[in-house]
Amino acid sequence: ISLLFILVLFISIPVLTILSGGLLRTLSWDIPIILFLLATKIFITKGYVNQASLLFISIMWIFNLLATATAGGIHAPGYSVFVVFIVLAGILLGWRYALGIAVLNICLGLVFIWLDGQGRLPYPSLPESDFRLWIPHAITAITLVILLRVGVGSIREALARAQHELRQRQLSEERFAKIFRASPYAQHISELESGIILDVNES
Repeated sequence: ISLLFILVLFISIPVLTILSGGLLRTLSWDIPIILFLLATKIFITKGYVNQASLLFISIMWIFNLLATATAGGIHAPGYSVFVVFIVLAGILLGWRYALGIAVLNICLGLVFIWLDGQGRLPYPSLPESDFRLWIPHAITAITLVILLRVGVGSIREALARAQHELRQRQLSEERFAKIFRASPYAQHISELESGIILDVNES
């Protein structure tokens, strides 16, 4: 999550500057985002990781919703960014949340299409250009790669820890078995409740 904070802070100012057409308008978006990220960081330090993850995804989704709704809806350059939240929810919260975000994004697209058909969505304040349309897609692709790298790395670390713990348990069992078999005193292993003997040593 800390990596996501750094990612958002580093890319939000230049991206929003290009999309909004000015630094002043960009700061009006970035200042609330930065304050929100700091508040989320406090939740994490207090141990509320799941709640902080859900809050993080929800607020960033709402910020992106406002940005796209004021820039033409489904035609907005930042509309493709909604895909990032699906991957983010899957990594931080699980596949059920990812499915929920996916359904929410699909419904939002349909709402944008309906509003656009009714003429209720504003047109972008800046004329569309190929470069301006390319930037959100490039940022989305880079962000997805980073998220997948973080997610795959976390899975590999978890698997490595599990394998290490399993190996340590096997070594402990082997050491216990050697001591049990080599003991010069008669010993047995039995169930505590039923008293059934499970194993005895050669002595």
